[in-house]
Amino acid sequence: MITTGISGTKTVKNKFENIAENEKVSLDTLAELTGFPKEFIQDELGLISDQITLKNLRTNMLKYLESVTSSAT
Repeated sequence: MITTGISGTKTVKNKFENIAENEKVSLDTLAELTGFPKEFIQDELGLISDQITLKNLRTNMLKYLESVTSSAT
């Protein structure tokens, strides 16, 4: 399992605070900020593009978390 520590989560939040909802973020940047490999992010979220808006990232993350938690029970 890949994790980012609590301090890593705070750093990611600070980096994304100034990005608008519909502004695109590269998956390379997202991978660097989160510590997750780009390919892992693409595969787990079912992404094709190398960029994603924060709004779409949140939507895809919610779907991912719901699928993971529902299959675990």
